Amino acid sequence: HPIPSHPLVPSAFATMRGRSAADRGRFVVAEMRGETVANGDNDLVNTEKEDDDKPASAQNEANKSQDDSVNKLAESLAESLKVSEEPKEKAKEDVVQEKDESVAKEAGFSIVCAWALGGDESNFAEMVDEFKGCEDVSFVFVKPPREDEWYRYLSGTMASLHHQDCQQINLEDFAASSKAVQEELQRQAKRLGSFERVFLLSYSQGGTIAMDAAMALNEPLGGVLLLRTTVMQLSFTSFEASKRRPAKFPVLVTGARRANRVYTMEETDRIFDQLCDQGWNARYHVFSVGHGADWSEGELAYINDHLRSWMGQAPHWKPWKHSLEDRGPAWAEKPKHGPKKEKCPVCLGKKGLSEEESVEEDKMKPNRRITGKTTLSSVGGGSSGSSKLGGGYASSSKRS
Repeated sequence: HPIPSHPLVPSAFATMRGRSAADRGRFVVAEMRGETVANGDNDLVNTEKEDDDKPASAQNEANKSQDDSVNKLAESLAESLKVSEEPKEKAKEDVVQEKDESVAKEAGFSIVCAWALGGDESNFAEMVDEFKGCEDVSFVFVKPPREDEWYRYLSGTMASLHHQDCQQINLEDFAASSKAVQEELQRQAKRLGSFERVFLLSYSQGGTIAMDAAMALNEPLGGVLLLRTTVMQLSFTSFEASKRRPAKFPVLVTGARRANRVYTMEETDRIFDQLCDQGWNARYHVFSVGHGADWSEGELAYINDHLRSWMGQAPHWKPWKHSLEDRGPAWAEKPKHGPKKEKCPVCLGKKGLSEEESVEEDKMKPNRRITGKTTLSSVGGGSSGSSKLGGGYASSSKRS
């Protein structure tokens, strides 16, 4: 520990390193009185000339009084030195306590959202409304790095029937988008003190980015929701190459029975099986909706009930409300497609769309409203913001 600075303490005080606090205190007093320490010992030798004319009794009395003063001053200095030499554990405890208090102030949950190609916050309007009375639940919307798309398609057409997961895409766009979502998940986990308080809600093209980000991080998130979407084969391949074991966070997948152009039920069937085969803790439900249709009551109940369950984990809690084999009320067995379209026996054997596949999807409503007091944040492009919504937030509904 550094030697306390004092105008009366000479540089020779450094010679007392290793001595007890009391001895060092006496040494300081001795220096102040003009005395020195002989041969490095603790005994003080008076270098002043003694007054021979002074009577012995008076001299003794004066010496005693002086010794008392010296002892008191030495004790005071010793106490000061002890304080300066105390371990810094108390300071560390205070810092930890302040940190804990800071984390406690941020207690709550964060739902990070990745919307569709050309989408916006309105894609999740019903989910936001569901939690409008929960001030400790924040919705954070990550903006795609490329305006309104997470990545560009290179194959000339956006859709590849039953094989959207194998589309040729711009890999730089995909990596940048995945990184943006990963960074937001990390930011929210740091704010809340745990990845388990952070959830990832996604739809359509945003879902492909969401699961890639979750796989890349492989942290114990509160849960991932993949709504009417797929998981890209490059994400499966990258995770397999990493030689890691999947974190056991729940992955909820929903399928659209009436989807006939993109993210079909046949594809979500295959993707769900692949998630399970790779070891992810997944469940899957199919609903009688089209890809771009409004959320059905059954879907919303399924999504919101699981979100609330994950947030309110009780003793002996289990993340799922149904078995692995239960694939939902609208699921029906279909021919199983292969992982690659060009080698898929089902696709190679088809000459055109079936009557069911050619059915028009439900038209989506043009407007949505987000109401309530739930905290909303939009992040991306190096900026973020949040607002408490009271009167309502209107925007058009975009799904793709």
